[in-house]
Amino acid sequence: MKEQYKRTLKKRIFISLSICVFLLIIIIPLNFLSIGYSESFDEHILDFLRGLQVGILTGLVIATLVLIYNYIKVMGNEIKLDKMYISEKDEMRTMIANKSASLNYLVTKVGLGIGILIFAFFDFKICITLILVLLFVEISYLIICSYYNRKYNS
Repeated sequence: MKEQYKRTLKKRIFISLSICVFLLIIIIPLNFLSIGYSESFDEHILDFLRGLQVGILTGLVIATLVLIYNYIKVMGNEIKLDKMYISEKDEMRTMIANKSASLNYLVTKVGLGIGILIFAFFDFKICITLILVLLFVEISYLIICSYYNRKYNS
């Protein structure tokens, strides 16, 4: 049990490191390039957009590094490893997380639907953007559901 859980943590560390490297590969060119920005943008808007992108990606890198640090720290301590394993496998927490995810999905769909209806009267671009976001949410939900159906029903 412990060895299998340690392997799971090692996989998480590897995936987290891969994400971190990928984000760094994205951040570095963003500092120097403005590819994809229209010439009609004001210089202040370009600075804001570049700063927003770099700030969000830097925050993701820092969060990923903190996660990696916590995993490494837990792997070195058997007591913390047991506590983490028990907290992840706790059925009550799993049920609460599943119920929260289901409700969050429903609220997101309803919110996007209401937003689509409202912005249909005001701005066509925002309306189309919200429709595309709703389609992405639905398609990703269907892909994830089919994945887990195949995984657990086979």
